[in-house]
Amino acid sequence: MPIATINHIEIDERGIARIAGTRLKVHILMSIMAANHYNAQQLMEGYPHVPPAKMYAALAYYHDHKNEIDQLNERLDREFEEKAVKSQQENPELYRKLRGAKEGHKRGEDMDV
Repeated sequence: MPIATINHIEIDERGIARIAGTRLKVHILMSIMAANHYNAQQLMEGYPHVPPAKMYAALAYYHDHKNEIDQLNERLDREFEEKAVKSQQENPELYRKLRGAKEGHKRGEDMDV
């Protein structure tokens, strides 16, 4: 029996998965879900412009690639913390802005990583 392929996920030149036709990265969506303890419905409510089929495709992609996406998010968090410590020492004002950006990211505001 043939297998239907659904093309709701795109992989960019850096290997980062996004919802097709959007800037929404799968790893960012999963980070938002985890930070806010959202379920799938709550996540979809935050992105009403994204069809449910595409959101569920992102969730399916995550579960198929859970280890690599979790490792990516952990690496990005570590890199952020390392840069934050350095910037706090070198430029306290920049540090304040970076912290604000990270908190915005956790609330679901888009960051281009």
